[in-house]
Amino acid sequence: ILPFTDVVIRDDFLFKVMDEIEMKFGSIIKALSENSNQKFNLLIVTNRFKLANEFHEKLEEVNDYLLSKNYFKPEKVKLGFIHTSKEHDRYIFFNYLKVDFGKIPDSSSNPTKVTFSPYTISGNFKDSKIVLKDIETIINNAKDNNEFVGNLSNRLLN
Repeated sequence: ILPFTDVVIRDDFLFKVMDEIEMKFGSIIKALSENSNQKFNLLIVTNRFKLANEFHEKLEEVNDYLLSKNYFKPEKVKLGFIHTSKEHDRYIFFNYLKVDFGKIPDSSSNPTKVTFSPYTISGNFKDSKIVLKDIETIINNAKDNNEFVGNLSNRLLN
């Protein structure tokens, strides 16, 4: 992983199953934290209706759970969450790269196709800007409706 200051994760199912959170989110945040030499902004856009039942559709409960599990050090990661009911493909955006996980396969026998799109290729940057603009709209709606938790600062949205 190259140095980065900002990350946006767009995934409706990241916190759907309690037993899988460590495998999914825990491994992602651990890799990011171990490979970053500086504090970074991490914004997670997820669907409130696809959170595990234990979270009662509340991002505050997801945030508290993650802090209690020590998946990341708060002094290294400025974490923010946004609710949305808009379905979308799954992505991770960095300062220089988009990772596209596409749609979730219909069965476990169909693996998820992962695509890495570096911004050094101008078409990749233009495609990412379209999705990030959509995420910016989601953020503005979340701010208007108070459907967010934590830090919303993220240079990828500028």
